[in-house]
Amino acid sequence: MCSVLLRRAGLLRRELLVLDTCLAAGVPVAGYVGGGYDKDLNVLAERHMLLHKAALQMWQEYGLQSGREALSC
Repeated sequence: MCSVLLRRAGLLRRELLVLDTCLAAGVPVAGYVGGGYDKDLNVLAERHMLLHKAALQMWQEYGLQSGREALSC
């Protein structure tokens, strides 16, 4: 059996890479958090938060706007 150990920085880099690749290609993205289970709920919550942190960073870097902001133009 093979196991993979991904540290926090590696997980964040992976999320950023996937989101950046999709956004650059104009591919819609839907996020889903799952796996990464840990007995320590704080560790688990932080792991799942990485997707949201990466999404916020990409949102800001790409200058995206919410549907509400787009409609108010």
